[in-house]
Amino acid sequence: MAAPMKFGNWQEALDYLLQKSKDSGLLQGFKSLQSNADRIKFVFDNKILLDVEWLKLYFKECCPQFHKKSDEKSVHHRNLGNKFFQEKKYGQALAAYTQSVQFAPCGHGDSNHTDSLALAYGNRSAALFHMSKYQDCLLDTERAQNAGFPPQSLHKLHTRRCWSLLKLGLQTSASKELAVLRQLCDQAKQNGEKAAGSLSRDIQLIEKELLKLKEKESDAQSILNIDKHPLPQVSYGPNSVLVQASSAVEMKTSPAQGRFLQAKQPIKSGDTLIVERPFAAVLLPDHYATHCHHCFVVLPSNPVGCLRCSRVLFCGEDCRDKAWDVYHHIECPYLDLLHSVGIAHLSLRIVLTGGLRFLQEFLLNHHERRSTVPGLTKEGRYERNYLSVYDLMTHAEDMQTEDMFQYSLTAALLLTILVHSGWFSSGDEKQPEAQNPNSLTKDWKTKFERLETFLGTSSTKGEKSEKGDNSEEPPDQRAESVPTLAPDAGGNGDQQLTSVESDQMNTRTAQGYVDNLHPCGDGVCSSTSRREVSANSVKIGAADGSTWTDDVYSVGGVLLRHVQQLVCNAHAITALHATQTDEGSAVETQSQVRVATAIYPTASLMNHSCDPTIISSFIKDVLVVKSVKDVPIGGEIFNCYGPHWKRMRRSERQEILKTQYFFECCCEACTGIKDDFSLCESLKCQHCGNSMAVHQEVRVCPNCHRTCDMAVMLQQLETADKRFADGIKKLERGNHADALASLLSCLRIRQSVMADDHRELGQTHDALAQCLAVSGRYAEAADHLTSSLRVTESLYGADSVELTRELHKMAEVQVNAGRPREALRTATRALKCARMHCAESDNWVQELLCLETALTRIVADSDAALG
Repeated sequence: MAAPMKFGNWQEALDYLLQKSKDSGLLQGFKSLQSNADRIKFVFDNKILLDVEWLKLYFKECCPQFHKKSDEKSVHHRNLGNKFFQEKKYGQALAAYTQSVQFAPCGHGDSNHTDSLALAYGNRSAALFHMSKYQDCLLDTERAQNAGFPPQSLHKLHTRRCWSLLKLGLQTSASKELAVLRQLCDQAKQNGEKAAGSLSRDIQLIEKELLKLKEKESDAQSILNIDKHPLPQVSYGPNSVLVQASSAVEMKTSPAQGRFLQAKQPIKSGDTLIVERPFAAVLLPDHYATHCHHCFVVLPSNPVGCLRCSRVLFCGEDCRDKAWDVYHHIECPYLDLLHSVGIAHLSLRIVLTGGLRFLQEFLLNHHERRSTVPGLTKEGRYERNYLSVYDLMTHAEDMQTEDMFQYSLTAALLLTILVHSGWFSSGDEKQPEAQNPNSLTKDWKTKFERLETFLGTSSTKGEKSEKGDNSEEPPDQRAESVPTLAPDAGGNGDQQLTSVESDQMNTRTAQGYVDNLHPCGDGVCSSTSRREVSANSVKIGAADGSTWTDDVYSVGGVLLRHVQQLVCNAHAITALHATQTDEGSAVETQSQVRVATAIYPTASLMNHSCDPTIISSFIKDVLVVKSVKDVPIGGEIFNCYGPHWKRMRRSERQEILKTQYFFECCCEACTGIKDDFSLCESLKCQHCGNSMAVHQEVRVCPNCHRTCDMAVMLQQLETADKRFADGIKKLERGNHADALASLLSCLRIRQSVMADDHRELGQTHDALAQCLAVSGRYAEAADHLTSSLRVTESLYGADSVELTRELHKMAEVQVNAGRPREALRTATRALKCARMHCAESDNWVQELLCLETALTRIVADSDAALG
């Protein structure tokens, strides 16, 4: 009987398959399996995936149909952009033209080629020019010309290009473009074209502008190719063993801790300890429209799309081509199905990054290319390679049978995608045509014959024992609330999940992102890639492994191994996201937003402490780990897996770490006498005003020893909570006067009941500051922010990220309040803290640096005027 489930909801399918396997007794047979390859084979031998009726339909019908390029849609968005452009709404026009680029069919020179892509680029360059984005405009004019811009309109591109070069002060390059324009004008006159007159006038205007212009830069590339994201260098020079870490740290092993990092020399607060590129990473679907699909940088004003689908965007051709060559040629038609499996998508990305040929050789010979320490090569180096990922701990022995069963089903689905895509038949060849997904490839019969040959010749014996060199190490940890790194308790560097990812994996797999699947890609369209997708390309069928060999199951076992590792080793890539409470607000609130999930083997070596040694930030997908405290020689480098002593009670931390990460934390914050977190939730004694770490069952003040009426105090707190919620709701709706009244009422109640450093009292002051700033009452807003800052510093420390954000906010409010000297002091302090947490090239650091520079100039001018 077909599974009664929503189309495309893999989590629902997993729950159904698990229950059915329990009822049939199939789960008992699965429980006895020891290797991952055997688990995958079990799934296909019992044809378990065939019970998901929509899955068969997906592979047969849906892959080729959704997210195809569409000339009709491209024209629609271009016309919409033209409408906005005529209304001088250039920002909206830009967005519409980008959508036109996404949908436009590619393949200039093909018989079915249209002008849609070239016209979309050309029109977008016009919007960019009017928005003074001249460098982006230049790039789009070049793209338009390369895409086959109509010859009769080429003069428009060259005119726009010439003016952009003039605006950038590039006289030499502008003169060269002017020469091209003159040639086009002469041709237009000879042909009697109407454009000749307007083109002549444009040339005259450009010539006049050239006479005024002083040479600023003769080489346009020196401006156009500036690297906006230079990577920082690790402190004290690179490490000869841990190649992406500082020489100040070293990897150690012990029976109790497994692998871990410690200081090889004294480390100072602010030192950069690790600068690491991920082995593989996956952008979250919610950020497809805002971030590059490959490097995760915020998209520029002129992104490019995939050459085959209309689903993803890239910051430029370089990222697009790299993504296509490594993984997107396989994933493109299956993206929405991969969204449904959630974090397990990263397992597939790891395998694709390694490549089929390498993976086959690795599975046969990996014991010969490694040292006795997991992750190290025979030469004794811990590199950015597949070995360092493969040797991260799986904790398979700690997993429940139900969890393992659903992880295995997910890995089997990923394996099905690989077979269905033709990945095994390709031999993982890196052919030039991979750079152009619209180029024609070998016919399906040839691909099928190659696949049959590959599946019939296998020498791989299957996956090795899961324990290996890790068998004596204690289990590692999984993750919790805030996105951070997390190695294993056994020191094998296993990385935690974020709270979202951890919860998903603890329910046997990640929750599907969509209820109704929209598969990406055009599959078997006439212009296809070297790895075309077709329901007929694999004779064995979409979910039938009856004729598969050990080679295929071994790859399935590796996919399952990586799924297991991700429970403890996946790392969230985050970015600062600025929001405004109100359109009229001059103050932004910044928060960390998770944009991608990645695997960082070096950072995964750090063990957990609720009071960590480090903090992490990102430049694109590169992880930068910096120390936030001094560490003596021999001191361990700790990361926090989520449960932080400043943000969570000891009992809550212990429960999370024990339940999700299989260990009991013994860090100083957990073994200390008092639980400092409770202090930030202290109340005032009704009699003497002393702070009390009060729980509902505790009534006696430790100072005056008198009993407090907790019922009255709790009722007051409940009233304050309601007024706070009401104030925030009114603030969000723009009802500032009423919001202010509710928040002030809340503040009076909380001040009478709560201790001065209570976190909710700080939140109230912060909300009042936002409300007053929106109303233009900046001086009063600054006063409330002062109180909020005091609470924040008490809670999180003088160098914390939280305090840095509040200082940044305060500096902006002080500027608007007409207090430049105070703003300068605040901005300088914020910049110092930000540099401790982020690289110099980080947008946050650069923004604060600009603010400090501007305020320094204002104060200096003021002093000069007074003097």
